[in-house]
This record gives sequence, structure tokens and C-alpha cells, in this order.
Amino acid sequence: MDDSIKVSGFKPLYQFFVKAKSRKQSFFLTFGDSQGQEVMDYRLGRVDYKPAKMKKPGLEDVSLTFVPAGAVEFEAVIEPGDKLRIEFYYEGFVNYFIAEVGFITPSDDGLSFSAKLPEQIFAKQRRDMVRIDVEENSGIEMHVNDNPVRLLNISGGGAAVLMPLANRDELEIGKAIKNMRLSVDDLVAPLYAEVRHLRMYEDGDFLIVGLRFIFFGYNHEDQLLHLVHKRTVSSEG
Repeated sequence: MDDSIKVSGFKPLYQFFVKAKSRKQSFFLTFGDSQGQEVMDYRLGRVDYKPAKMKKPGLEDVSLTFVPAGAVEFEAVIEPGDKLRIEFYYEGFVNYFIAEVGFITPSDDGLSFSAKLPEQIFAKQRRDMVRIDVEENSGIEMHVNDNPVRLLNISGGGAAVLMPLANRDELEIGKAIKNMRLSVDDLVAPLYAEVRHLRMYEDGDFLIVGLRFIFFGYNHEDQLLHLVHKRTVSSEG
């Protein structure tokens, strides 16, 4: 199932980014490879509209300036002309667009960059996926703030995990858990996850938390789908 087009056309796109700037929307970029990745949080610093005379407004008339939301401890590499997949979490969906880098400005917090309006914003589809149970020493691990979390099962789009009942106040249905890392075989993916449901575990000391993944990497979802499917086929064989 293809991802759906969420926003397109000059006016809707321009209005979306103006509103995104005012509500301080977070936009996420992933740097590195599967062996070492960092996710950087950006905000919109400026949305500049400079219409050309005697010409219908176009995407190139708007410049978006993305600035780091805070200082980072790694050196991101961005060059003019790079095409970046920028993702964000909005209205219960993982949304993304492709932006071509224009100007770059270094600062103490990292690199700011400009881009024209993207042609479209996409919303990733919610899909029913093959799910596998996770056993100990299976090569599948999840961490939150570098602390291990016990996985019960996993699919290409989400998972069920056990979390201590003491953490109940930190969990809210519809809200995102941040600073997560998922490892499956050779895939290491930083991510957030939306809390989809909560229920008590049988021993009363833990909660079963249903999660929907919010990926930052360009093809992490596809990689995870492939790995889950591969394990499913192996178990059936």
C-alpha cells in the first residue's frame, strides 16, 4: 500500500509550514549509517515568501529555514543540493517530505539550512503486518534512554513491550515515547513510538504497552518489514 499524499499545492503547503513554524513543530533528520546513527531535531526558523512579479506563485518563491532545536554532540554533514527526507509526527501519523538543501549556515548548535517548499507532504499508511514473538537471545532488542526494554512481539510497524507499572504516569495513549533504539540483526534504528494501548500484565508489576513506530531513517521501515518477514518464513520452514 502506497503512502498517501497529505498536502499538495502551493497555498496548502505554504499555509501548513507557516502554521508549523508558529506551533514549533519538530522535524527530524537522521545522520549516519546502520552502524552509528544520530537523530537531530529541527525547528522552522523562517518561512519567507518572495513572490516574483508578473508570475503565478510557485514553490520556488518560498524559502524554509530549518534550525537545530538544540546543541548536538556530533558533526552533521549537509551539503547544498542534498535531498533530505524530513519526517515529523502530526495528527497520529508519521509524515514526511523530500527537501533539497539550498544555503547552509553553521552555528554553535549545528547546521541550519534552507530549502524550497516541497512538492508534497506524505502520510505513512497504517498497515496490518506480520508479527513475530520475541524470545531471549533472539537478536532483537529495544532500548529507551539506553535502558533495555523487554519486547513481547514485533512487526514492521510496531511492537508490544513490558514497562514497569511505576512508569505509568509517563505513558499516555496517543503520545510519543522518545529516545528509543531498535536493534534487529544488522539493523540499528533510532526511533520514537506512539503509545497505542495499555493493559496490565499478569503479574501486576508491569504494563503491556502497544507501540506504533515512528521511524526517522529513510528506509528503516522497509528494512524491518524485510527482516520480520524473513524470520517468519524461516520459522514456518
